[in-house]
Amino acid sequence: MFGNPLSKIFGSSNSVFGVDIADGVVKFVELKNDGGKLFLGKYGLRSIPGEVVQIGKIKDIRHLQDVLSLLRDKEDLGVLNVPLPKEPEYVDMFHGAGVDVKHFDFRAQALARAVVPRGDNGTYMLVDLAEKHLGIFIVSGGLVRFATTLPGGENVLSAVLMEHLGVGEVEAKMMQKEMGFSRNSEGRGIINVFRKGVSKIYEEIQKHFLSWHISKDEKGKNNPHITKIILSGSGANVSGLAEYLGVNLKTPVEVANAWVNIMDTRKTAPEMDFEDSVSYAVALGLALKHFERFD
Repeated sequence: MFGNPLSKIFGSSNSVFGVDIADGVVKFVELKNDGGKLFLGKYGLRSIPGEVVQIGKIKDIRHLQDVLSLLRDKEDLGVLNVPLPKEPEYVDMFHGAGVDVKHFDFRAQALARAVVPRGDNGTYMLVDLAEKHLGIFIVSGGLVRFATTLPGGENVLSAVLMEHLGVGEVEAKMMQKEMGFSRNSEGRGIINVFRKGVSKIYEEIQKHFLSWHISKDEKGKNNPHITKIILSGSGANVSGLAEYLGVNLKTPVEVANAWVNIMDTRKTAPEMDFEDSVSYAVALGLALKHFERFD
């Protein structure tokens, strides 16, 4: 389960890093405990060559070990949690990098822990639209019931914009954030390009959404209805994307609140922009595992 009260510290450290190792990037975020309250510590990212990690699978262990060693020295990485299976070659890699891994975790589980409110046993689809991959997960009753990770994420939309509008990568990303599916796009006549850009992403979401609803569970009963879709990853910041998907899927779609189980943002403002936080959701969920008594 991922929804349990924070009743006492699990482990000896009051600080832990969640390190999200994904295609093209390593992201880290530190959570600190102070008197039973959690606070954001250090966070950041380091780009890595695309061939080092592909669709969540490490292809170049030595290169990644070197990156982790650099982060250890520069950021003083202490105890950390990672979204990888506990396999001997990965354990050796972290030992070689001189870092202490407390928990090996599943990416889907970490994301659910971050964005589904503690104690909420509803049924939701989590869509992790990262830079270079698309994760689609379904959680129900506090458990991850379905998980798949596919190639192609926000970069697919960027590529379509660059091809059809003749813009560079930086401008394409700016257009996604500032225009997207908003009325500004309609006014400039480019909203159809955005639709084309997200068509494959939409088709994958729709396919798994429909498949879940026509499938049976292990007892032969209908799967519970998905009542909401939660977007995370850098692609969640595409202007109007949540509304566009919601209308077409006829299901509420919202951008994730990655702080929902960490702090009350109405009282405490984290030192990270909300738009950045959705791309750090997996890393935050990994760090949060350290402060859950049970999981």
